[in-house]
Amino acid sequence: MKKWFCTIVLASAMCAQPVSACTIFTVKKNNTVLIAGNQDQAPAKEYLIVDHTGKYGVVFIATPSDANPMTEEMGVNEQGLSYAINAISSEKLVHVPNAIRQDEWALVKLMRETGSVNELLARFFQYDWGPSFAYQIQVADRSGDAAVIHPGLDGRLTFTRVDRSRNYLVSTNFNVRDAATRGLISPRYQTASGRLKDLMAQNTVSQKSVAAVLEATRQDWGFVSPVRTLYSTVVDLNTLDIDIYLDGRFDKAYRLNVHTLLAGMSGKTVLPLRQAIGGQRAN
Repeated sequence: MKKWFCTIVLASAMCAQPVSACTIFTVKKNNTVLIAGNQDQAPAKEYLIVDHTGKYGVVFIATPSDANPMTEEMGVNEQGLSYAINAISSEKLVHVPNAIRQDEWALVKLMRETGSVNELLARFFQYDWGPSFAYQIQVADRSGDAAVIHPGLDGRLTFTRVDRSRNYLVSTNFNVRDAATRGLISPRYQTASGRLKDLMAQNTVSQKSVAAVLEATRQDWGFVSPVRTLYSTVVDLNTLDIDIYLDGRFDKAYRLNVHTLLAGMSGKTVLPLRQAIGGQRAN
């Protein structure tokens, strides 16, 4: 039986997989910029990857998938550039002449080499992304700039940027290109959007209040589907604090910091996530 995974990646695999559930959003209010997400999938072991092999150090959280023994589902680098991924229904891509072949997943490579949404977008579309695409990527940086990379109607990858009049951007498991119609029938999209709108109006955007939005959109165990919220993250893109919640439980937050993890290290370290967070409880 195939596993159902929230993120269906590696560029070398380029294969469509069954879609499960994730909710991801970026929100900016005054000087606070947060990117948050639920990773909803079948049970799997999570890993923390601390990667200081490139220009910028990066912290990733990854799980195994059918396509790849280690799939980096979210990441944040020391410049305050971050991403997280939703699975969507696979869409065919047109061939792009002279595109750069990927010897490793280009998204991971670009996280080591770029420090802003603009820098990442300027290089992302130069790569060959294969004949189909079954996910979308929400990227955000410490300035509050954010975008979702997704297939366009013309069969080419494109992106949708955050609406600066709202200052929040939500993606779930439909192509964000179709938010005007599909968003109306997506309970998680509606819940996240409505709650973020309220937080913005009340000026109550914080890591804790944003975690409450994730709690409202978490996925519980079902009798038929094994998909559930495996872990959730709230990342402050200025302080680079990562609050981690496990198993859809939001009464306990574990806090890691990107600068602290990268301090004094070189190379790459991979640890089981639950071992790495240990007693690192958030205040």
